[in-house]
Amino acid sequence: MKVGIVGASGYSGETLVKLLLGHPHVTLAAVTSRQHAGRPLAQVIPALRGLDRGLRFVDSDAAALAAGDVALFFLALPHGAAATYARVLIGAGKKVIDKSHLTHEELEYEKKYSLWKALMPWILLIVLILALNLPKACFNYLYKTHTMPINGLTADGSPLATRALWQ
Repeated sequence: MKVGIVGASGYSGETLVKLLLGHPHVTLAAVTSRQHAGRPLAQVIPALRGLDRGLRFVDSDAAALAAGDVALFFLALPHGAAATYARVLIGAGKKVIDKSHLTHEELEYEKKYSLWKALMPWILLIVLILALNLPKACFNYLYKTHTMPINGLTADGSPLATRALWQ
């Protein structure tokens, strides 16, 4: 089955491209991007070098996509933009998979979801990064920055340079 991805240069689109290029029953025939139209897929997504089958980004023109021979389109676009493409493609008899549309239940859940809960994974990540990097900063401060140089002579008369807090 020939499929296409509208908005293939975004994060969701790139993920779909990687999945569909490896799928045995799907032929990825069209990838669209307004800003990358005409450029090779592997040039925009370097991780796909050698796997891209020579695909190039095409312009995101809904009417041109609807006139093509691609049977199924994935819409990897924000909700407002996806609706415009969905109307044209479905009107032309194409199948469309669009997960940007939220159901009523999903919208209600989103309203109830507190900002604190939504940010908690990011807060934990920042705390973890600080906890892992703080000991190194303390070590550098104590043993490299905040030390007192001591110069002296050894028993045989050669010069000795050391610090009060050992390195």
